[in-house]
Amino acid sequence: MALTKDINSTCYRYSVDNSFVHNKTFCLQTLTAYPPAVSATNMVELVKVTLDLGSTQAKERAGFVAGLEKEPTFKKYFEMCSESYATIVNNFRGARLCMEDGAAGAAGASITILETYDDTQRVKDTIGKNTDKASKKLMEMTLVMEDFVAIANAAISVAHNDDNSDSLPDGQTFEIGAGAEILRFWNVFASLESEIKTTCAGSVDSAALRTTSVFSSAPLDIPTVHP
Repeated sequence: MALTKDINSTCYRYSVDNSFVHNKTFCLQTLTAYPPAVSATNMVELVKVTLDLGSTQAKERAGFVAGLEKEPTFKKYFEMCSESYATIVNNFRGARLCMEDGAAGAAGASITILETYDDTQRVKDTIGKNTDKASKKLMEMTLVMEDFVAIANAAISVAHNDDNSDSLPDGQTFEIGAGAEILRFWNVFASLESEIKTTCAGSVDSAALRTTSVFSSAPLDIPTVHP
């Protein structure tokens, strides 16, 4: 069984740049209600679960977009949104591949998952001001998608630095000096940049991933969670 500590460490992960979990209730409800997360035996296994879960959610959204191809009001947004969600699915796949190396692959997985925010932002920029029903629904789905990205990103971060020094249980928060925090951030970034040169991310063939159908994997049995 997954330790409560692992799930708490993921959902309460502290970040200087808001890239980790901000919807902690959604995170806790999702992971504690999802059997594979509860049964994960260690932090690396929990990371894999969050990546599989995020991938499934991204595939559902890619399928939704695919169904809008002939929708007159959505036609001019279709290509951008379709490409963005195909990339999101592939990013989750790439990060999952990285985690086959265990905690040693967390640096590569982190960089791969962080790129996903570029694509969710692209979708939001493309349809965010639209008033048609399809765009509003996809916008809602994309905001929730970002919650799943955040959960996976936080779990990867915990696995990468498993002392949990930045994670606070029971919703506690803290403030530290801006100078110290900026220095810590750049030290972490430099460490990731160095590690990525020798981790699996360098071996992920993004072109090959893009040619693979986003619907090729069997769907997981996931809970219905409302943010």
